[in-house]
Amino acid sequence: MFLIPTKSLDIVVTLCYYLGIRRQAGVFIRLPPSRGEELKITTKGRYGLKAIIDIAIATQREKCVNLRTIATTHGISDSYLEQIISQLKKAGLVVSTRGAQGGYLLSTGASEISVGDVLRVLEGSLSPVECVESGEAACGTGDCGSCSTKSVWGKMYSSVNTVVDSITLQDLVNDALQKGEETHE
Repeated sequence: MFLIPTKSLDIVVTLCYYLGIRRQAGVFIRLPPSRGEELKITTKGRYGLKAIIDIAIATQREKCVNLRTIATTHGISDSYLEQIISQLKKAGLVVSTRGAQGGYLLSTGASEISVGDVLRVLEGSLSPVECVESGEAACGTGDCGSCSTKSVWGKMYSSVNTVVDSITLQDLVNDALQKGEETHE
């Protein structure tokens, strides 16, 4: 512990505020992000999952589906959806066909692609904190071995991966068709 001169305290408090560190009972503590951004799936992941479900439904009907149809169905901008689909195509989850009846199809069966496969392509790691996957002390403490919370993050990471890897696109297609969300007739 160290003492900070009163004049400098205001500067330190201001700096800490911008770094996400708050002062409680005379002690500076680092607070989690205000809206929990680390654990949220972005629009890219959500829209991408919706789009690939539509592509899976079309594939089962032996039809292609085009970007404009998906974008219109889900209210997604064409250019944003094109970026998302490009990532899925680059990862080998979807393929494109040209021509008047062209569009996108799954590269393999819907039962062979998991939600985890899609989310990892679009979101990257699903780890709640960096150190769980990298093994490095990203929090700045320098010693992951003595971290009392790392086991919590590891269990969360394992649980999230187990769930998203256990749900296939076929499961989601079945749910969508059962709920009457048939699209692209």
